[in-house]
Amino acid sequence: MSPSSYDPWKSREDFIPLPGGKNSSDGYARVLFVGTTGAGKTTIVRQLLGTDPECERFPSISAAKTTICDIEIVLDNGHFKAVVTFIPRECIRQYIAECVLSSVITKYEGAPKPDVFRRFLEHSEQRFRLSYILGNPILLEKSETEELEDDDSEATSKYEQEINETERKRRLDSLNKYFDSISRLTDEYKLIMKNTAHELDIVLEKASPEDQVTIQEIVDDHVTMMDEFHRLVDEIIDDVESRFDLLSKGEIARGRDGWPIQWTYEDKNSDRSEFIRLVNKFSSNYAPNFG
Repeated sequence: MSPSSYDPWKSREDFIPLPGGKNSSDGYARVLFVGTTGAGKTTIVRQLLGTDPECERFPSISAAKTTICDIEIVLDNGHFKAVVTFIPRECIRQYIAECVLSSVITKYEGAPKPDVFRRFLEHSEQRFRLSYILGNPILLEKSETEELEDDDSEATSKYEQEINETERKRRLDSLNKYFDSISRLTDEYKLIMKNTAHELDIVLEKASPEDQVTIQEIVDDHVTMMDEFHRLVDEIIDDVESRFDLLSKGEIARGRDGWPIQWTYEDKNSDRSEFIRLVNKFSSNYAPNFG
């Protein structure tokens, strides 16, 4: 079945038209900020919006990669409005599969546990991070609020924590279950690697770089076809999809496959703090609320 396609730019434009087009006379100008990671682009946006760095923390900033998606902001009178579009299910599934395989290979190579965690929870391109969605085991294991290495250094107790101890334990249990599956897949990976080398009459310890690449490609393909691999990816994507249940306000539009296409919200009460709190569910990098 061919996946359904949609244009996220058009979806956002239909709900909040961006003023200031090429032939526009509405008095708006479009400004694009360009610069390296940590140069201060988002900090300037905060200045323009006048958002509080302690209580509102919007948009999120960090010395590491933070603003990893398109963000368009219109300064206008009237009610606060927001529209958020989502990556399609098939793309999310591919990202998750790549993260699982990467963590298996990292564990096979004998890397320490934190590196295996990072490979699983952060895609190599850093545009998709399961740690934001599922939580980070290093932080979930702690009872007190602590910041992760790549989190915003401005964290304060004024910012609301939305994950209680019960939920923290449940999410940690889920992550541990995923890592147990990764360990079993790594054992299979080792066995398949050994058998493949034997079939090709290659000694792994003496294999040339070209032979090593060939063997790894064969093993990678074999592992990603295993039922256990697909079961794990399916469990994770179901867990990711369950996070949409946390949205008690706004409207969610779904595609034919049931996956959310976009979320829209209009605050007719002009409650700025509540509006930013809702939008931050999608854009915040506040570590205690990961998951």
